[in-house]
Amino acid sequence: TRWRKSMTRLVKKCWLLWLGIGMVATVWLLAWIDQREVLTTTPTEPLRQPEYVMRHFKLVELDHQGAPLRWLSADVLEHFPNAITELEKPWLRIKSTTGEMWVVTADKGSIYNEKEITLRDNVVVARSTNDRLQDTLAIYTEALNFSLENNVGETDNPVIITSGSHQVEAVGMKVLVNDQRLKLKSRVRGQYIVRDHPL
Repeated sequence: TRWRKSMTRLVKKCWLLWLGIGMVATVWLLAWIDQREVLTTTPTEPLRQPEYVMRHFKLVELDHQGAPLRWLSADVLEHFPNAITELEKPWLRIKSTTGEMWVVTADKGSIYNEKEITLRDNVVVARSTNDRLQDTLAIYTEALNFSLENNVGETDNPVIITSGSHQVEAVGMKVLVNDQRLKLKSRVRGQYIVRDHPL
């Protein structure tokens, strides 16, 4: 009858309407999920891998006359693509223009473009007046930037300087190896320890 046909057409229209609404809702939900994933997902950085690794590394730099000028060694050397070289237990020995030897040691170090080395953790700078490296002056700090071009080291960290029975403390220091000079920046204080001598 006509009433049944009308109801059938109405049911079909309603079904198509709800189908369309469902499709729109599904598309909106998927777009919302994608947007949420974009907002909450953080990009992962690639693993920092060295180009090469050397163990028990040793290097000797010669002057114009072929005489040893600078020695550098480390337990482990890792070179990275950004021209930075990381060192474990670095050991640097430098000969000043006046012939004195300076030795710098640390737990860690980084070399930048073969011109500057940054030493970190338990940094010790020792000066000697003979080849046996008997310490006549020792400097203790936690970080030191050292220029390999002009043999100048500098730090803004606290330093302790000892020489015989003398001890000086300061915050910040600049050591000029070739000129055999130390420049202390601030908060300088010192003491002289008098040792008892048997009668």
